[in-house]
Formats: sequence, structure tokens, C-alpha cells
Amino acid sequence: MSSMPRITNRERILLALEDALSHFEQYEVPRRFSQPGMASRLGMAQSHISRAISKIADEGLLIQERRRVFGERRRINAYSLTERGGDVVFDLVQAMKAAAVLAPGPEGTLEQSSLLDLLNNWESDGNWRRPA
Repeated sequence: MSSMPRITNRERILLALEDALSHFEQYEVPRRFSQPGMASRLGMAQSHISRAISKIADEGLLIQERRRVFGERRRINAYSLTERGGDVVFDLVQAMKAAAVLAPGPEGTLEQSSLLDLLNNWESDGNWRRPA
């Protein structure tokens, strides 16, 4: 097991766009794929989102299009991942799943396990529901 990776703003944005491509076929895309939506969802300043998005775009990891967005009066920029961006997100998710974490064990002591094992245990106990 590897240690838990430190998630950067860049990686947070990439993870937030993980399912964006499935929505880009629609006439209007969810607000969460726009800068204001990501700022709200991730609890980040919009200026930090904008700065990180420019760097991610320069790396060729995302697509930017002016689109109709739910709740907006006019078209604004919406974002999705490129195929290469999807590969980066997949690798990041795999690294996160394999990361070692400490959690309270059955006897109240801290035990080390992978994040994926911990999530599976929580899900089987009924204490947590896996996000989409």
C-alpha cells in the first residue's frame, strides 16, 4: 500500500470533471461543470479554479466550450476531460484507492488498510453509500 497522495487543486478539478463527458451530449450541462459551479462544489475561489483550468488546458487534459448551463441566463464556459485527461483521472483514482489510511478498528484501535477496503467495509456496514 502506498501512502495517501496529497490532492492538489489541479487534481481536485480533474476529479470533479470525471463524469462531465457523459453530460456534454445534452443541450444544457449541469452547473457543476462550469467555473462558478466548480468553485461552489469544491469550496475554492473562482480565481483558483480559473488559474488551475488554464494550466490543465495547456496540458491538453480538458475541453472548454461555451455551453448553455442550468441556472445561467447566457452561455458560459463549461469543461470536460479529453481522453488523456480521463486516463490521468483513472490513474489518480487507482492511486487513491490503494492509499494506506488509518481508521478505528473494531476494538477502537487504529488500523491501517487501503482506502478501498475501508470504503467497502463502511458500505457493507450500511454507514456509507458509494457516490456515483
